[in-house]
Amino acid sequence: MGFQPTSKDIMNFYAWQPKIWRPPAGSGRMKSKPDIINGLNFRIIAPVVFILSLIGVGLRVFVFGALRDYQVRFINYAYLTTVLILAFAAVLLYLLLRWNINRPIGQIIRSMEKDDLPACRGTREFERLAGGIGRMRESEVKYRFLTENVTDIIWTMNLDFNWTYISPSVTRMRGYSVDEMIQMKLKDTVTPDSFRIVQRYFEEEIALESTGGGDPDRSRTLELEFIHKDGGTVWGEVTIRFLRDTDGKAIGLMGVTRDISKRKLAEDALKESEERFRTAFRTSPDSININRLEDGIYIDINEGFTGITGYSREDVLGKSSLEIDVWADPGDREKLVEGLKRTGKVENMEAIFRMKDGRLVTGLMSAKSFSLRGVPHILSVTRDINELKAAQDMLTASVEEKDLLLKEIHHRVKNNLQVISGLMNLQAHHVTDDETRNIYRESQNRVITMALIHEELYQAADLAHVDLAAYIQNLTSNLFQSYGAKQDRVKLILETEHIEMVVDTAIPCGLIINELISNSLQHAFPGGREGEIRIGFRELARGEYELTVSDNGVGLPDGFDVRETKSMGLQLVALLVDQLGGALDVSGGDGARFSMRFHEYLEAGTALY
Repeated sequence: MGFQPTSKDIMNFYAWQPKIWRPPAGSGRMKSKPDIINGLNFRIIAPVVFILSLIGVGLRVFVFGALRDYQVRFINYAYLTTVLILAFAAVLLYLLLRWNINRPIGQIIRSMEKDDLPACRGTREFERLAGGIGRMRESEVKYRFLTENVTDIIWTMNLDFNWTYISPSVTRMRGYSVDEMIQMKLKDTVTPDSFRIVQRYFEEEIALESTGGGDPDRSRTLELEFIHKDGGTVWGEVTIRFLRDTDGKAIGLMGVTRDISKRKLAEDALKESEERFRTAFRTSPDSININRLEDGIYIDINEGFTGITGYSREDVLGKSSLEIDVWADPGDREKLVEGLKRTGKVENMEAIFRMKDGRLVTGLMSAKSFSLRGVPHILSVTRDINELKAAQDMLTASVEEKDLLLKEIHHRVKNNLQVISGLMNLQAHHVTDDETRNIYRESQNRVITMALIHEELYQAADLAHVDLAAYIQNLTSNLFQSYGAKQDRVKLILETEHIEMVVDTAIPCGLIINELISNSLQHAFPGGREGEIRIGFRELARGEYELTVSDNGVGLPDGFDVRETKSMGLQLVALLVDQLGGALDVSGGDGARFSMRFHEYLEAGTALY
């Protein structure tokens, strides 16, 4: 993974470049400290030696001139000659060294550029300058590589906001070429709001410059919105500092721009999410509060909390839920905390809370634990369900009352049907004709069939559905008893699933079974013949059922058609199957078999399937 320099790194590197070649203020030559000292030695010592020598000669001439001795004069002349030679040599050496050491640095550089090395080779200044220029060229190569390959944009401009340099990375970020950008004004490359930010920054910095305050190497970081060539915008983080001359005066601006569009999008999404949460938190009519998990201290509450409980923010913030005694049963709080520690959330927990005025309110609470600055907290939402609970209690009482009334109705209908059955039975005793007596019995069994349905209903917990398996068991038992059939001669086989049917389906099914079982008991086993009757009831698919009644008796006559028969009972079977919206299949042969398929019948007079 490659090295990605920061804006500060690039700025420091850029700012360091001029220091390689910048001469000291007020000087046109480059000097090192030892050479300056050497220069001072030859400039001062040589003239001093010369002057002292002349003074010495003068003293000697003055002192020894009075001796008038030719030997003394000879010595004086010899001494004077020696001093003059030495003084001349000192002056000559001074002039030669001054020319060699203190030549203008520009002359040496020009000599090196022309490869005229003998002109300057051998001096200390040459060696130092050669090393410095080498380092400067190496640094220039590195700097050029950095500016041309870094993803950030490196730029400079003058104090009139005209670009003087832009790195090639501007094309990747902005879409413009370097030449296009150089020709553009700063005002045309940023949005109006961002340009005002730049102007404000520039005014502040210029004011600071005028007072002479501030660090000359200071920099500022701004977030600006730039105009892309395609008409869109991109966000950039810009680090800016002044470019200065050798006297430290600001002469331009230098900066590094980094693309932060993705970061800004993420920040905007986060701000939007936070704003949505803040809006929901503040405006929700439900009570919303944030508490520390460890001790229940309230961190924040919404207006819904105040509206429901009567407590203001000043009443609860910094206090625990136990301190303000909001839990009517502290065990509810323990239950909440235990659930949060176990699964991290609690949903739809009913609890009773004590309001500020002492009222007790039932609340439906949902809570979730989360981390806030590394500390576990609870975000809980509580809805006042006092009115809902009251309405629910009223509804429950109403339903219980209606259930009681329905049970009473079913009970009375069953009793009335039994009264009718009893009257028919009394009337049948006064009839001497067997055929008429048989008609009474069949009618009586039909009444009992319906009465058994109502008996099942008022005894069951569900007043709308009948367990058809239990109902068929009771119905067939009553029929066998009514016809005096013994199960050791005619065996009853029930293959019924425990399926609950609505009353509107159960009554037609019961009447169909009544007619077919009655028909089998009367006609299938004449002369004391033994056999079996089989009843099957099952669910084929969702909402579709099959009812089968069969026997292994004498069977049906040839050419039998249930819809053309003169038997009232079998005609009733066909009509009831039609009422259920079903299909009836009848087969003879070895006994008789009636099979019907239908959907659940939901409303009297209407088949919904």
